[in-house]
Amino acid sequence: MFLKGTIEEKLTELVGHEWQIRNGLTVPRTDDIVLRDGAVQLDAVYLYTNMMGSTRLVSEFAPETAAKVTRAFINTACRVIRNRDGHIRSFDGDRVMGIFVGADKEGRAVRTALEITYATDKIVWPALERRLPSLTRQGFKLRHVSGVAAGPVFMARTGIYDHNDLISTPPRTSQRNSATSGKTLSTAATSPDPSTTQCRSSVPLQMGRSCGRRTASL
Repeated sequence: MFLKGTIEEKLTELVGHEWQIRNGLTVPRTDDIVLRDGAVQLDAVYLYTNMMGSTRLVSEFAPETAAKVTRAFINTACRVIRNRDGHIRSFDGDRVMGIFVGADKEGRAVRTALEITYATDKIVWPALERRLPSLTRQGFKLRHVSGVAAGPVFMARTGIYDHNDLISTPPRTSQRNSATSGKTLSTAATSPDPSTTQCRSSVPLQMGRSCGRRTASL
């Protein structure tokens, strides 16, 4: 009964309060928002990248192998996101979410998605094939999908004292606040080689290299 009373009391507080909202220019960290009623409104671009085939990976391969594959993909995706000044705020199993704000945020997010595709296909998978031959023997190939959405977001903090994190409402795909706001731009694992479609360069999508604004209008 004590727990029931506590939950009911907190629900009254959580649902009945008025938000203390501020407009943000940077992606907040957990401690930047007050747990009780704080919130930040932000114009941002969300990038989601998700490894495909994880159910089969964990059911047909040794746990150590599945964990190595997942870590290799997530680690690489995180490095590519950070290389384009993206902010990582969420992990969910085999998925990572990056948030981009500021100048050319749409272009940076789309270029990041293409770079994750290139790094996965050309760097991560060859290394996994060499070091974990059981993957190829059993017909597994590392694949992924990425999606990009742009628009206004609402960020708050949830949980309890000492056990909490940020939550956010992602950009609404129905809104049209700018040329790219409200659109969902996606690049699947089957995306064409970015060296031929996005960059006039003989070196496919060099990390940190700007490929121009064309990618933002995919």
